[in-house]
Amino acid sequence: MKKIKPTEVQLKIIQDIEGSIVVTAGAGTGKTGVLVEKIQYELENKQCNYKTIAGITFTIKAANEIKERLNIQDDDVFIGTNNSFAIQEVISPFMWDVYGKDFKHDFDTNYMYKVNNFQDGLSYVKEKTAICSYSDNKHNFVFELALDILKKSTAAQNYLKSKYFKLFIDEYQDCDKSMNEFFMYIKNSLQINLFIVGDNKQSIYIWRGAAPELFNNLLSDKTFKSYELNENFRCTRQIQNLSNILYDKTKKLYEQCDDKDSVILANYNDGNIYTAIDRILQKELHTAVLSRTRSSALNVANELNKLGNDFVFVPQLPIDELTSKDSWIYRAIADYYFTRNIYNFFEYIPGESVDRYSLIKETKDFVTKNLVDLFECVSNKEVFYQKLEEFARSFECECNKDISNFLINTISEKENKIAFYNIRNKNQSLTLHSSKGKEFQQVVIFAEDFNQADASSESLNLLYVAVTRAKNRLIIMTPNFNNDFIIKVLKDRFEAVNIKSKDIFNVVNIKKED
Repeated sequence: MKKIKPTEVQLKIIQDIEGSIVVTAGAGTGKTGVLVEKIQYELENKQCNYKTIAGITFTIKAANEIKERLNIQDDDVFIGTNNSFAIQEVISPFMWDVYGKDFKHDFDTNYMYKVNNFQDGLSYVKEKTAICSYSDNKHNFVFELALDILKKSTAAQNYLKSKYFKLFIDEYQDCDKSMNEFFMYIKNSLQINLFIVGDNKQSIYIWRGAAPELFNNLLSDKTFKSYELNENFRCTRQIQNLSNILYDKTKKLYEQCDDKDSVILANYNDGNIYTAIDRILQKELHTAVLSRTRSSALNVANELNKLGNDFVFVPQLPIDELTSKDSWIYRAIADYYFTRNIYNFFEYIPGESVDRYSLIKETKDFVTKNLVDLFECVSNKEVFYQKLEEFARSFECECNKDISNFLINTISEKENKIAFYNIRNKNQSLTLHSSKGKEFQQVVIFAEDFNQADASSESLNLLYVAVTRAKNRLIIMTPNFNNDFIIKVLKDRFEAVNIKSKDIFNVVNIKKED
Protein backbone atom coordinates (compact mmCIF):
# COMPACT_ATOMS: atom_id res chain seq x y z
CA MET A 1 0.00 0.00 0.00
CA LYS A 2 1.25 3.46 -0.89
CA LYS A 3 1.49 5.39 2.36
CA ILE A 4 0.21 8.94 2.58
CA LYS A 5 2.04 11.64 4.48
CA PRO A 6 -0.85 12.87 6.62
CA THR A 7 -1.51 16.45 7.56
CA GLU A 8 -2.15 17.30 11.19
CA VAL A 9 -5.92 16.95 10.89
CA GLN A 10 -5.62 13.76 8.81
CA LEU A 11 -3.37 12.24 11.48
CA LYS A 12 -5.89 13.14 14.20
CA ILE A 13 -8.63 11.39 12.24
CA ILE A 14 -6.50 8.29 11.63
CA GLN A 15 -5.46 7.94 15.27
CA ASP A 16 -8.82 8.78 16.89
CA ILE A 17 -10.16 5.30 17.59
CA GLU A 18 -12.77 6.11 20.23
CA GLY A 19 -16.48 6.31 19.44
CA SER A 20 -18.25 7.20 16.21
CA ILE A 21 -16.86 9.80 13.81
CA VAL A 22 -18.25 11.74 10.85
CA VAL A 23 -15.86 13.41 8.40
CA THR A 24 -16.71 16.03 5.81
CA ALA A 25 -14.21 15.51 2.98
CA GLY A 26 -14.23 17.80 -0.04
CA ALA A 27 -12.89 16.86 -3.47
CA GLY A 28 -9.14 16.30 -3.62
CA THR A 29 -8.64 16.24 0.16
CA GLY A 30 -7.11 12.76 0.30
CA LYS A 31 -10.23 11.03 1.60
CA THR A 32 -9.46 7.56 0.23
CA GLY A 33 -5.91 7.63 1.54
CA VAL A 34 -7.11 8.63 5.01
CA LEU A 35 -9.82 5.95 4.94
CA VAL A 36 -7.33 3.23 4.02
CA GLU A 37 -4.76 4.40 6.58
CA LYS A 38 -7.40 4.54 9.30
CA ILE A 39 -8.68 1.04 8.59
CA GLN A 40 -5.11 -0.24 8.77
CA TYR A 41 -4.41 1.71 11.97
CA GLU A 42 -7.56 0.54 13.73
CA LEU A 43 -6.95 -3.10 12.86
CA GLU A 44 -3.42 -2.85 14.22
CA ASN A 45 -4.59 -1.11 17.41
CA LYS A 46 -7.92 -2.78 18.07
CA GLN A 47 -8.83 -3.43 21.67
CA CYS A 48 -10.72 -6.67 21.04
CA ASN A 49 -8.66 -9.30 19.21
CA TYR A 50 -11.54 -11.37 17.86
CA LYS A 51 -13.53 -8.49 16.35
CA THR A 52 -12.94 -6.84 13.00
CA ILE A 53 -14.19 -4.04 10.74
CA ALA A 54 -16.21 -3.58 7.56
CA GLY A 55 -15.35 -1.11 4.81
CA ILE A 56 -18.53 -0.18 2.94
CA THR A 57 -18.68 1.75 -0.33
CA PHE A 58 -21.22 2.49 -3.05
CA THR A 59 -19.46 0.86 -5.99
CA ILE A 60 -17.52 -2.31 -6.68
CA LYS A 61 -14.79 -0.17 -8.25
CA ALA A 62 -14.35 1.83 -5.02
CA ALA A 63 -14.33 -1.35 -2.93
CA ASN A 64 -11.65 -2.89 -5.16
CA GLU A 65 -9.52 0.26 -4.86
CA ILE A 66 -9.63 0.02 -1.06
CA LYS A 67 -8.77 -3.71 -1.18
CA GLU A 68 -5.79 -3.05 -3.43
CA ARG A 69 -4.43 -0.34 -1.14
CA LEU A 70 -4.88 -2.26 2.11
CA ASN A 71 -2.19 -4.59 3.40
CA ILE A 72 -4.27 -7.08 5.38
CA GLN A 73 -4.57 -10.86 5.35
CA ASP A 74 -7.65 -11.16 7.58
CA ASP A 75 -10.43 -12.99 5.69
CA ASP A 76 -13.00 -11.75 8.21
CA VAL A 77 -12.55 -8.13 7.12
CA PHE A 78 -15.46 -7.16 4.89
CA ILE A 79 -14.74 -4.73 2.04
CA GLY A 80 -17.65 -4.31 -0.34
CA THR A 81 -20.71 -2.34 -1.37
CA ASN A 82 -23.62 -1.23 0.78
CA ASN A 83 -25.94 -3.76 -0.82
CA SER A 84 -23.49 -6.64 -0.55
CA PHE A 85 -23.01 -5.94 3.18
CA ALA A 86 -26.76 -5.93 3.82
CA ILE A 87 -27.32 -9.09 1.79
CA GLN A 88 -24.28 -11.14 2.82
CA GLU A 89 -24.18 -10.19 6.49
CA VAL A 90 -27.90 -9.90 7.34
CA ILE A 91 -30.39 -11.02 4.69
CA SER A 92 -28.92 -14.30 3.42
CA PRO A 93 -27.86 -15.78 6.78
CA PHE A 94 -30.80 -14.61 8.91
CA MET A 95 -33.87 -14.13 6.72
CA TRP A 96 -35.14 -17.59 7.60
CA ASP A 97 -34.87 -16.75 11.30
CA VAL A 98 -37.57 -14.11 10.83
CA TYR A 99 -39.70 -15.39 7.94
CA GLY A 100 -39.31 -19.17 8.18
CA LYS A 101 -37.38 -22.04 6.62
CA ASP A 102 -38.72 -21.31 3.14
CA PHE A 103 -36.23 -18.42 3.14
CA LYS A 104 -33.17 -20.47 4.10
CA HIS A 105 -31.13 -19.79 0.94
CA ASP A 106 -28.20 -17.91 -0.47
CA PHE A 107 -29.91 -15.16 -2.39
CA ASP A 108 -29.01 -13.74 -5.76
CA THR A 109 -30.07 -10.26 -6.83
CA ASN A 110 -32.37 -9.24 -9.65
CA TYR A 111 -32.81 -5.50 -9.26
CA MET A 112 -34.38 -5.33 -12.71
CA TYR A 113 -37.49 -6.99 -11.27
CA LYS A 114 -39.63 -4.28 -9.67
CA VAL A 115 -42.31 -4.55 -6.98
CA ASN A 116 -44.66 -1.93 -5.56
CA ASN A 117 -44.63 -2.85 -1.87
CA PHE A 118 -42.74 -4.75 0.82
CA GLN A 119 -45.08 -7.77 0.85
CA ASP A 120 -44.75 -8.25 -2.90
CA GLY A 121 -40.99 -8.10 -2.45
CA LEU A 122 -41.09 -10.88 0.17
CA SER A 123 -43.22 -13.02 -2.14
CA TYR A 124 -40.73 -12.60 -4.96
CA VAL A 125 -37.78 -13.46 -2.71
CA LYS A 126 -39.55 -16.61 -1.55
CA GLU A 127 -40.47 -17.74 -5.06
CA LYS A 128 -37.29 -16.79 -6.95
CA THR A 129 -34.67 -16.81 -4.14
CA ALA A 130 -33.53 -13.43 -5.43
CA ILE A 131 -33.61 -9.90 -4.06
CA CYS A 132 -35.61 -7.44 -6.16
CA SER A 133 -36.17 -3.69 -5.95
CA TYR A 134 -39.01 -1.20 -5.74
CA SER A 135 -40.60 0.43 -8.79
CA ASP A 136 -40.08 3.76 -7.04
CA ASN A 137 -36.29 4.16 -7.04
CA LYS A 138 -36.50 6.61 -4.14
CA HIS A 139 -37.33 3.70 -1.86
CA ASN A 140 -34.97 0.84 -1.06
CA PHE A 141 -36.26 -2.72 -0.67
CA VAL A 142 -32.85 -4.21 0.18
CA PHE A 143 -32.33 -2.02 3.23
CA GLU A 144 -35.95 -2.09 4.37
CA LEU A 145 -35.68 -5.89 4.36
CA ALA A 146 -32.28 -5.91 6.08
CA LEU A 147 -33.47 -3.58 8.84
CA ASP A 148 -36.66 -5.59 9.42
CA ILE A 149 -34.60 -8.76 9.80
CA LEU A 150 -32.06 -7.07 12.05
CA LYS A 151 -34.74 -5.68 14.38
CA LYS A 152 -36.49 -9.06 14.70
CA SER A 153 -33.57 -11.52 14.72
CA THR A 154 -31.60 -11.77 17.94
CA ALA A 155 -29.20 -14.08 16.12
CA ALA A 156 -28.47 -11.40 13.51
CA GLN A 157 -27.93 -8.81 16.21
CA ASN A 158 -25.57 -11.03 18.17
CA TYR A 159 -23.67 -11.95 15.00
CA LEU A 160 -22.90 -8.35 14.07
CA LYS A 161 -22.08 -7.38 17.67
CA SER A 162 -19.68 -10.29 18.05
CA LYS A 163 -17.97 -9.75 14.68
CA TYR A 164 -17.59 -5.99 14.20
CA PHE A 165 -16.25 -3.23 16.39
CA LYS A 166 -16.56 -0.55 13.68
CA LEU A 167 -18.10 0.03 10.24
CA PHE A 168 -16.38 2.42 7.80
CA ILE A 169 -18.93 3.92 5.40
CA ASP A 170 -17.87 6.02 2.42
CA GLU A 171 -19.85 8.51 0.25
CA TYR A 172 -22.56 8.86 2.91
CA GLN A 173 -24.12 11.83 1.11
CA ASP A 174 -25.47 9.28 -1.40
CA CYS A 175 -27.29 7.25 1.30
CA ASP A 176 -31.08 7.11 1.18
CA LYS A 177 -33.40 7.06 4.18
CA SER A 178 -33.55 3.26 4.45
CA MET A 179 -29.76 2.93 4.40
CA ASN A 180 -29.44 5.59 7.05
CA GLU A 181 -32.01 3.90 9.31
CA PHE A 182 -30.14 0.60 8.93
CA PHE A 183 -26.75 2.04 9.86
CA MET A 184 -28.13 4.17 12.70
CA TYR A 185 -29.81 1.07 14.17
CA ILE A 186 -26.44 -0.70 14.09
CA LYS A 187 -24.85 2.24 15.88
CA ASN A 188 -27.54 3.09 18.43
CA SER A 189 -29.04 -0.33 19.20
CA LEU A 190 -26.10 -2.67 18.60
CA GLN A 191 -23.48 -0.21 19.91
CA ILE A 192 -21.17 -0.72 16.94
CA ASN A 193 -19.22 2.45 16.18
CA LEU A 194 -19.36 4.05 12.76
CA PHE A 195 -16.74 5.98 10.80
CA ILE A 196 -18.63 7.96 8.17
CA VAL A 197 -17.19 10.02 5.32
CA GLY A 198 -19.17 12.24 2.98
CA ASP A 199 -19.49 15.54 1.18
CA ASN A 200 -22.87 17.06 0.38
CA LYS A 201 -21.27 19.14 -2.37
CA GLN A 202 -20.79 15.89 -4.29
CA SER A 203 -24.35 14.65 -3.91
CA ILE A 204 -25.46 14.14 -7.52
CA TYR A 205 -27.87 11.23 -7.11
CA ILE A 206 -30.85 12.88 -5.39
CA TRP A 207 -32.93 11.86 -8.39
CA ARG A 208 -32.59 8.21 -7.37
CA GLY A 209 -33.27 8.58 -3.66
CA ALA A 210 -30.09 9.96 -2.09
CA ALA A 211 -30.91 12.20 0.89
CA PRO A 212 -27.86 14.39 1.59
CA GLU A 213 -29.64 16.13 4.45
CA LEU A 214 -29.13 12.93 6.45
CA PHE A 215 -25.38 13.47 6.32
CA ASN A 216 -25.91 17.06 7.49
CA ASN A 217 -27.91 15.77 10.45
CA LEU A 218 -24.95 13.68 11.59
CA LEU A 219 -22.75 16.77 11.70
CA SER A 220 -24.91 18.15 14.50
CA ASP A 221 -25.43 14.78 16.23
CA LYS A 222 -23.65 14.96 19.59
CA THR A 223 -23.03 11.20 19.56
CA PHE A 224 -20.59 11.72 16.67
CA LYS A 225 -17.24 13.45 16.76
CA SER A 226 -16.93 15.66 13.70
CA TYR A 227 -13.89 16.44 11.55
CA GLU A 228 -13.48 18.36 8.31
CA LEU A 229 -11.02 17.87 5.46
CA ASN A 230 -10.98 20.95 3.24
CA GLU A 231 -7.37 21.22 2.05
CA ASN A 232 -7.48 20.38 -1.65
CA PHE A 233 -4.27 18.66 -2.81
CA ARG A 234 -5.49 18.13 -6.38
CA CYS A 235 -6.42 21.48 -7.90
CA THR A 236 -4.62 24.78 -8.45
CA ARG A 237 -5.50 27.62 -6.08
CA GLN A 238 -7.69 29.31 -8.68
CA ILE A 239 -9.69 26.15 -9.44
CA GLN A 240 -10.14 25.74 -5.70
CA ASN A 241 -11.38 29.32 -5.49
CA LEU A 242 -14.08 28.68 -8.07
CA SER A 243 -15.22 25.48 -6.32
CA ASN A 244 -15.15 27.11 -2.88
CA ILE A 245 -17.27 30.16 -3.74
CA LEU A 246 -20.11 27.92 -4.91
CA TYR A 247 -21.23 27.28 -1.31
CA ASP A 248 -21.74 29.49 1.72
CA LYS A 249 -19.92 27.02 3.95
CA THR A 250 -16.71 27.05 1.88
CA LYS A 251 -16.68 30.60 0.52
CA LYS A 252 -14.44 31.61 3.45
CA LEU A 253 -11.72 29.44 1.91
CA TYR A 254 -11.35 31.81 -1.04
CA GLU A 255 -7.79 33.16 -1.32
CA GLN A 256 -6.72 35.82 -3.79
CA CYS A 257 -3.98 34.56 -6.09
CA ASP A 258 -1.99 35.88 -9.02
CA ASP A 259 -2.52 32.85 -11.26
CA LYS A 260 -5.50 33.57 -13.52
CA ASP A 261 -4.53 31.10 -16.25
CA SER A 262 -5.93 27.92 -14.72
CA VAL A 263 -9.64 28.89 -14.97
CA ILE A 264 -10.57 30.03 -18.47
CA LEU A 265 -13.92 31.36 -19.63
CA ALA A 266 -13.66 30.67 -23.35
CA ASN A 267 -15.98 32.97 -25.29
CA TYR A 268 -16.24 31.72 -28.83
CA ASN A 269 -18.05 33.19 -31.81
CA ASP A 270 -16.90 30.48 -34.14
CA GLY A 271 -20.00 28.58 -35.26
CA ASN A 272 -18.14 25.32 -34.70
CA ILE A 273 -17.69 24.69 -30.98
CA TYR A 274 -15.34 21.77 -31.65
CA THR A 275 -12.99 24.01 -33.61
CA ALA A 276 -13.07 26.44 -30.68
CA ILE A 277 -12.20 23.68 -28.21
CA ASP A 278 -9.43 22.43 -30.47
CA ARG A 279 -7.88 25.89 -30.63
CA ILE A 280 -7.84 26.52 -26.87
CA LEU A 281 -6.66 23.11 -25.66
CA GLN A 282 -3.15 22.69 -24.38
CA LYS A 283 -2.51 19.48 -26.27
CA GLU A 284 0.29 18.26 -24.00
CA LEU A 285 -2.08 17.97 -21.00
CA HIS A 286 -4.11 14.88 -20.09
CA THR A 287 -7.61 16.11 -20.89
CA ALA A 288 -11.27 15.30 -20.32
CA VAL A 289 -14.30 16.92 -21.93
CA LEU A 290 -17.40 16.52 -19.76
CA SER A 291 -20.91 16.60 -21.23
CA ARG A 292 -24.40 16.34 -19.78
CA THR A 293 -25.50 13.35 -21.92
CA ARG A 294 -24.00 10.18 -23.38
CA SER A 295 -24.85 11.22 -26.94
CA SER A 296 -23.12 14.58 -26.48
CA ALA A 297 -20.02 12.94 -25.05
CA LEU A 298 -19.84 10.50 -27.97
CA ASN A 299 -20.25 13.34 -30.46
CA VAL A 300 -17.53 15.42 -28.78
CA ALA A 301 -15.01 12.59 -29.14
CA ASN A 302 -15.88 12.01 -32.79
CA GLU A 303 -15.73 15.69 -33.77
CA LEU A 304 -12.51 16.47 -31.91
CA ASN A 305 -10.83 13.46 -33.49
CA LYS A 306 -11.79 14.71 -36.95
CA LEU A 307 -9.66 17.75 -36.12
CA GLY A 308 -6.62 15.59 -35.42
CA ASN A 309 -7.01 15.03 -31.68
CA ASP A 310 -6.85 11.69 -29.88
CA PHE A 311 -9.92 11.35 -27.64
CA VAL A 312 -11.76 8.24 -26.53
CA PHE A 313 -15.42 8.17 -25.59
CA VAL A 314 -15.76 6.45 -22.21
CA PRO A 315 -19.21 4.85 -21.90
CA GLN A 316 -21.15 3.67 -18.90
CA LEU A 317 -21.89 0.02 -19.55
CA PRO A 318 -25.30 -1.66 -19.24
CA ILE A 319 -23.67 -4.41 -17.15
CA ASP A 320 -22.52 -1.76 -14.67
CA GLU A 321 -26.11 -1.95 -13.38
CA LEU A 322 -25.35 -5.45 -12.06
CA THR A 323 -24.05 -5.36 -8.48
CA SER A 324 -24.63 -8.91 -7.19
CA LYS A 325 -21.89 -11.23 -6.01
CA ASP A 326 -21.99 -12.90 -9.43
CA SER A 327 -21.68 -9.74 -11.53
CA TRP A 328 -17.95 -10.42 -12.03
CA ILE A 329 -18.65 -13.18 -14.56
CA TYR A 330 -20.66 -10.93 -16.89
CA ARG A 331 -17.99 -8.26 -16.96
CA ALA A 332 -15.40 -11.01 -17.55
CA ILE A 333 -17.44 -12.33 -20.48
CA ALA A 334 -17.74 -8.84 -21.98
CA ASP A 335 -14.01 -8.31 -21.50
CA TYR A 336 -13.21 -11.47 -23.46
CA TYR A 337 -15.69 -10.53 -26.18
CA PHE A 338 -13.81 -7.30 -26.88
CA THR A 339 -10.21 -8.24 -26.05
CA ARG A 340 -10.05 -12.00 -26.75
CA ASN A 341 -7.58 -12.23 -23.86
CA ILE A 342 -8.50 -15.41 -21.99
CA TYR A 343 -6.23 -14.56 -19.05
CA ASN A 344 -8.27 -11.44 -18.35
CA PHE A 345 -11.32 -13.62 -17.77
CA PHE A 346 -9.73 -15.44 -14.86
CA GLU A 347 -8.49 -12.20 -13.30
CA TYR A 348 -12.14 -11.30 -12.60
CA ILE A 349 -12.78 -14.36 -10.42
CA PRO A 350 -13.17 -13.12 -6.81
CA GLY A 351 -10.19 -13.89 -4.62
CA GLU A 352 -8.13 -15.41 -7.41
CA SER A 353 -5.10 -14.23 -9.33
CA VAL A 354 -4.03 -16.22 -12.36
CA ASP A 355 -0.44 -16.90 -13.33
CA ARG A 356 -0.64 -17.30 -17.13
CA TYR A 357 2.09 -19.96 -16.93
CA SER A 358 0.17 -22.13 -14.46
CA LEU A 359 -3.28 -21.93 -16.06
CA ILE A 360 -3.94 -25.48 -17.23
CA LYS A 361 -4.85 -26.03 -20.87
CA GLU A 362 -8.10 -27.87 -20.11
CA THR A 363 -9.46 -24.97 -18.08
CA LYS A 364 -8.45 -22.39 -20.66
CA ASP A 365 -9.90 -24.46 -23.51
CA PHE A 366 -13.19 -25.03 -21.66
CA VAL A 367 -13.78 -21.32 -21.11
CA THR A 368 -12.63 -20.33 -24.59
CA LYS A 369 -14.86 -22.85 -26.36
CA ASN A 370 -17.94 -21.95 -24.31
CA LEU A 371 -17.48 -18.23 -24.84
CA VAL A 372 -16.89 -18.56 -28.58
CA ASP A 373 -20.05 -20.69 -28.84
CA LEU A 374 -21.93 -18.11 -26.78
CA PHE A 375 -20.90 -15.18 -28.96
CA GLU A 376 -22.04 -17.00 -32.12
CA CYS A 377 -25.60 -16.85 -30.73
CA VAL A 378 -25.69 -13.17 -29.77
CA SER A 379 -28.35 -12.42 -32.42
CA ASN A 380 -30.69 -15.07 -30.96
CA LYS A 381 -31.62 -13.89 -27.46
CA GLU A 382 -33.28 -17.15 -26.39
CA VAL A 383 -30.39 -19.40 -27.40
CA PHE A 384 -27.88 -16.90 -26.03
CA TYR A 385 -29.65 -16.95 -22.66
CA GLN A 386 -29.69 -20.75 -22.52
CA LYS A 387 -25.96 -21.01 -23.24
CA LEU A 388 -25.16 -18.14 -20.85
CA GLU A 389 -27.16 -19.73 -18.04
CA GLU A 390 -25.36 -23.05 -18.51
CA PHE A 391 -21.93 -21.40 -18.59
CA ALA A 392 -22.67 -19.27 -15.51
CA ARG A 393 -23.84 -22.36 -13.65
CA SER A 394 -20.45 -24.00 -14.24
CA PHE A 395 -18.99 -21.22 -12.06
CA GLU A 396 -21.88 -21.50 -9.55
CA CYS A 397 -23.25 -18.12 -10.70
CA GLU A 398 -26.89 -17.22 -11.08
CA CYS A 399 -28.35 -15.98 -14.34
CA ASN A 400 -31.71 -14.71 -15.62
CA LYS A 401 -33.04 -13.19 -18.83
CA ASP A 402 -32.65 -9.62 -17.61
CA ILE A 403 -28.94 -10.21 -16.94
CA SER A 404 -28.62 -11.85 -20.36
CA ASN A 405 -30.14 -8.78 -22.02
CA PHE A 406 -27.80 -6.45 -20.12
CA LEU A 407 -24.84 -8.47 -21.42
CA ILE A 408 -26.18 -8.49 -24.99
CA ASN A 409 -26.69 -4.72 -24.87
CA THR A 410 -23.13 -4.29 -23.62
CA ILE A 411 -21.35 -6.37 -26.25
CA SER A 412 -23.58 -5.18 -29.09
CA GLU A 413 -22.29 -1.60 -28.87
CA LYS A 414 -18.81 -1.34 -30.38
CA GLU A 415 -18.23 1.94 -28.49
CA ASN A 416 -18.16 -0.07 -25.23
CA LYS A 417 -14.91 -1.77 -26.27
CA ILE A 418 -12.79 1.01 -24.84
CA ALA A 419 -14.01 0.28 -21.29
CA PHE A 420 -11.93 -2.91 -21.27
CA TYR A 421 -8.61 -1.34 -22.13
CA ASN A 422 -6.22 0.74 -20.03
CA ILE A 423 -7.21 4.32 -20.86
CA ARG A 424 -5.80 6.00 -17.77
CA ASN A 425 -3.48 8.21 -19.81
CA LYS A 426 -5.86 8.79 -22.72
CA ASN A 427 -7.77 11.98 -23.43
CA GLN A 428 -11.38 11.20 -22.61
CA SER A 429 -14.89 12.39 -23.42
CA LEU A 430 -17.42 11.30 -20.83
CA THR A 431 -20.59 12.34 -19.03
CA LEU A 432 -20.57 14.62 -16.03
CA HIS A 433 -21.98 11.90 -13.77
CA SER A 434 -19.43 9.29 -14.83
CA SER A 435 -16.54 11.71 -14.16
CA LYS A 436 -17.01 11.49 -10.40
CA GLY A 437 -13.96 9.99 -8.71
CA LYS A 438 -11.62 10.81 -11.63
CA GLU A 439 -9.07 13.56 -12.18
CA PHE A 440 -7.38 15.11 -15.21
CA GLN A 441 -4.79 17.79 -15.85
CA GLN A 442 -7.17 19.72 -18.13
CA VAL A 443 -10.98 19.66 -18.10
CA VAL A 444 -13.44 21.23 -20.53
CA ILE A 445 -17.07 21.85 -19.54
CA PHE A 446 -19.97 23.67 -21.25
CA ALA A 447 -21.59 26.66 -19.52
CA GLU A 448 -25.01 25.81 -20.93
CA ASP A 449 -25.00 22.51 -18.99
CA PHE A 450 -25.23 24.49 -15.74
CA ASN A 451 -27.47 27.45 -16.52
CA GLN A 452 -30.24 25.98 -14.37
CA ALA A 453 -28.04 25.56 -11.29
CA ASP A 454 -28.87 27.43 -8.11
CA ALA A 455 -27.68 27.38 -4.53
CA SER A 456 -29.86 24.42 -3.55
CA SER A 457 -29.87 22.33 -6.71
CA GLU A 458 -28.27 19.03 -7.61
CA SER A 459 -27.00 20.76 -10.75
CA LEU A 460 -24.80 22.98 -8.58
CA ASN A 461 -23.30 19.86 -7.02
CA LEU A 462 -22.69 18.50 -10.50
CA LEU A 463 -20.86 21.73 -11.34
CA TYR A 464 -18.71 21.32 -8.21
CA VAL A 465 -17.84 17.74 -9.20
CA ALA A 466 -16.97 18.86 -12.74
CA VAL A 467 -14.79 21.77 -11.61
CA THR A 468 -12.84 19.66 -9.13
CA ARG A 469 -11.93 17.02 -11.71
CA ALA A 470 -9.39 19.54 -13.09
CA LYS A 471 -5.92 19.61 -11.57
CA ASN A 472 -4.18 22.30 -13.63
CA ARG A 473 -6.53 23.88 -16.16
CA LEU A 474 -10.32 24.28 -16.33
CA ILE A 475 -11.96 25.59 -19.53
CA ILE A 476 -15.60 26.72 -19.52
CA MET A 477 -16.98 27.07 -23.05
CA THR A 478 -19.61 29.78 -23.62
CA PRO A 479 -20.96 30.89 -27.05
CA ASN A 480 -20.95 34.56 -28.01
CA PHE A 481 -20.20 35.50 -24.41
CA ASN A 482 -23.48 34.04 -23.18
CA ASN A 483 -23.60 35.40 -19.62
CA ASP A 484 -26.34 33.11 -18.34
CA PHE A 485 -23.74 30.96 -16.62
CA ILE A 486 -22.29 33.90 -14.69
CA ILE A 487 -25.59 35.65 -14.01
CA LYS A 488 -27.64 32.66 -12.94
CA VAL A 489 -24.99 30.60 -11.20
CA LEU A 490 -22.16 32.78 -10.00
CA LYS A 491 -23.20 36.43 -9.64
CA ASP A 492 -24.45 36.09 -6.08
CA ARG A 493 -21.44 33.91 -5.26
CA PHE A 494 -19.06 36.63 -6.43
CA GLU A 495 -20.87 39.26 -4.37
CA ALA A 496 -20.79 37.05 -1.27
CA VAL A 497 -16.99 37.17 -1.18
CA ASN A 498 -16.70 40.68 -2.61
CA ILE A 499 -14.95 39.68 -5.82
CA LYS A 500 -15.53 40.26 -9.51
CA SER A 501 -15.65 37.68 -12.27
CA LYS A 502 -12.20 38.80 -13.45
CA ASP A 503 -10.83 37.62 -10.08
CA ILE A 504 -11.84 34.07 -11.03
CA PHE A 505 -11.84 33.86 -14.81
CA ASN A 506 -9.27 34.52 -17.46
CA VAL A 507 -11.62 35.48 -20.31
CA VAL A 508 -10.34 34.31 -23.68
CA ASN A 509 -12.10 35.36 -26.88
CA ILE A 510 -11.82 32.80 -29.64
CA LYS A 511 -12.56 34.59 -32.86
CA LYS A 512 -13.77 32.88 -35.96
CA GLU A 513 -10.91 32.02 -38.26
CA ASP A 514 -10.89 33.58 -41.68
